[in-house]
Amino acid sequence: MHVSHRRPLAVAAAILAAAVALTGCIPSIPQPPSPTTTSDPTTTQPPADASLDDYLTAATAEGGAAVGSASGDAVAGGEGGAVQTSDSAIAVNGGSIEIVVESDVPFDTVLVGAGSTTVGSATPTAWPGSYEIALGAATTSTSIVVTVSQAPPSTEFSVVVAVVGTDGTVSAVDATNVSIVEVGTGDVQVSVSWNEDVDVDLYVVDPNGETIYYGATTSSSGGELDLDSNPSCQIDGIRNENVTWPLGEAPSGTYEVRLNLYADCNIDQTSWVVTVQAIGRTYRWEGVLEAPGRGGGEDEGILIARFDVP
Repeated sequence: MHVSHRRPLAVAAAILAAAVALTGCIPSIPQPPSPTTTSDPTTTQPPADASLDDYLTAATAEGGAAVGSASGDAVAGGEGGAVQTSDSAIAVNGGSIEIVVESDVPFDTVLVGAGSTTVGSATPTAWPGSYEIALGAATTSTSIVVTVSQAPPSTEFSVVVAVVGTDGTVSAVDATNVSIVEVGTGDVQVSVSWNEDVDVDLYVVDPNGETIYYGATTSSSGGELDLDSNPSCQIDGIRNENVTWPLGEAPSGTYEVRLNLYADCNIDQTSWVVTVQAIGRTYRWEGVLEAPGRGGGEDEGILIARFDVP
């Protein structure tokens, strides 16, 4: 039975993603090390001259098929009706999160920006800069994925969203407040986020064949699992995990990324987003893990991707 109490810790790509249905158990393991980061601590509040680029580096929809094009214009609301997004989210610097976008009228374009956190019924205000995502077909509901900068200037901000209806009118704006958990970045950073209170485990195998996961949080090559979430359904709500190699320490060769649903915590499924930051390049994969949970071990998990570091 999984009784260890894990706690939150501080490039050609080949893709393989699949839904999973899993069960099992393993012996207890030692607690992982305390959180560490490779970046300087940031403040809670954004600077007065903040812009989109300080916080977001990409925005996509439709499983990555619809990619946002960047603009210097801020997202501003119009008279086209209401839009609603996820209320809040937790992200890691350098990682990605999924945000649900819904409207009372069909839309075919999503406008994505960033701004200060929104309190109560205040109207969100976006900073300069935005992404425009053209969808493949009109809809009243979709999910977008945004990727957070590896070095945002604060740990609190919001993702500001408006949609463009099929008649060309722009909706009002809504915002998802985002809290950032600071983690290590370095030469190679692999992170996963998911959208339900389940126990998802991230596995990264380095070019030397060593597996980094909750049972072996460091490797001889310098890699470290510095964030672990929802251990054995002890829900912390962070829903992110992160593995990193410091600057100058990531070994050359092929890396492998796997995911495992350790415990479903009485939830049927969860969506996930894996983000790889490797020597200045970013890759993302999306998918779903399905109940039941499997438990774990060093060889568990489904293969999500392989990527090379020169």
